[in-house]
Amino acid sequence: MTVDKGGDPASMYRVWVSARGVRTLLKAPIRFSGAPTQLGDRPYFCASKVVQRRSCRGSFVITPAMKRIIVIGTSCSGKTTLARKLAAKLDMPHIELDRLFWLPEWKQRPAGEFRSLVQKAVDAERWVSCGNFSTVRDILWPHATHAIWLDYSFHVVIYRTLYRTIGRAITKEELFCGNYESIRQSFCSRDSILWWVLKTFRKNRRRYEQLRDEQTYPNLNWIEFRHPKDADRFLANQRYV
Repeated sequence: MTVDKGGDPASMYRVWVSARGVRTLLKAPIRFSGAPTQLGDRPYFCASKVVQRRSCRGSFVITPAMKRIIVIGTSCSGKTTLARKLAAKLDMPHIELDRLFWLPEWKQRPAGEFRSLVQKAVDAERWVSCGNFSTVRDILWPHATHAIWLDYSFHVVIYRTLYRTIGRAITKEELFCGNYESIRQSFCSRDSILWWVLKTFRKNRRRYEQLRDEQTYPNLNWIEFRHPKDADRFLANQRYV
């Protein structure tokens, strides 16, 4: 990848790399192309140069080493859309945790059954998952090779929440197992998605920062997007090789 020193700081996103005990935060707008620097059998986003504080010359695409990807972020940040598109481009199965968890009439699947379904899904060699379910993190995250965190600002997430929820209510878009969102449910009930976003936004951000900084799952390579345009640019330049 090429580091663009002259980019707009407002569009920055961050790539964390961990190589041989060294952790570095690369914070700069990045243009993607080509293949990553390899350290052993794993790609580290030009980590061999980044950790030495030198300019990073090279490029970036998904390689066979980037086999199992979790897409995380607060509710309504766009996890499912990014994961679905990325899975399609890389010809990988898409594991949508919401679809495994919810039953008709918004009933929750029993915990044991939900965990069994997730375990079966992650036993595959390659996949892209999306969802924030901490109850299956111990199953999902140890199997993953990469975490893509949509760490967008609060105003971006709130805008997406309103746009998505109102749109689904108007169009009667079917979600999981024949479930639908309504204006009343989304804004005037204890299960309001707007209230859920307001309540969990900061908590989710702190939780993921802690998981990343403490390397709770050292098998993960973290990619953090701070703006949807950066995620779109990343997605546009991916291909399976």
